[in-house]
Amino acid sequence: MEGNKRMNIAITGANRGLGYELTKKCVDLGHNVVACFRQKSDNADLQLLQENCSDNLLLVNMDVTQEKEVVQAAQAIKEKLGYLDAVISNAGILCDGDRVNDLLSIDIDELRQSIEVNVIGPAMVIKYFYPLLKKNINSIFLTVTSEGGSIKNVGSGYPAYSISKSAENKLVAILDKTISNVRVYAMHPGRVNTEMGRTTAQIEPPESADGIYKIIMGETKIDNDVWFIDYNGKTMDI
Repeated sequence: MEGNKRMNIAITGANRGLGYELTKKCVDLGHNVVACFRQKSDNADLQLLQENCSDNLLLVNMDVTQEKEVVQAAQAIKEKLGYLDAVISNAGILCDGDRVNDLLSIDIDELRQSIEVNVIGPAMVIKYFYPLLKKNINSIFLTVTSEGGSIKNVGSGYPAYSISKSAENKLVAILDKTISNVRVYAMHPGRVNTEMGRTTAQIEPPESADGIYKIIMGETKIDNDVWFIDYNGKTMDI
């Protein structure tokens, strides 16, 4: 185990892409991992991973848009582990229409869905998972957002996604000012080669996961007043 620190880590959106890569990495390195995922989604990879790592991997059905499920997940974590050292709020959505529509042709239902998953979902994860975190500087609440959420980094593409990610960044900024006893970050994971980001990909999931893991473990040093970073700990433009 790196640094001899066995951590209890909860990851949302853990069944595919970056979420799965983070889950696998943390499990392989001996941490206790709670992998949260929607029941209706494909979780075959998680099931296979659990067969090999049943002692330190807990699978939890949780749709981040369903408050009852988030509450139940938090209770299951409390009963199983008692506390968390890290929460990685990774679940997110990029709707198909958002890849081709601009703001003038935006699908309003997709905008609603983007806000529901990318903003309200993380807000509920914060509300119900934060009480489980150990209150010390080694603990971390990390929300995967995007460079698309930067107001300065403005463009006309992906309007619903970008609007929701800007709101998600604001959510994290408010959390950062609300609490002072754990590390809080909104994090751009890089342009990762996953189902969501394949058309603009620049890096593979393991590279992003490696950087995020170093941040979780405190190996990457980040200035105290910084809350919006990339997967290497570099400060992002707000």
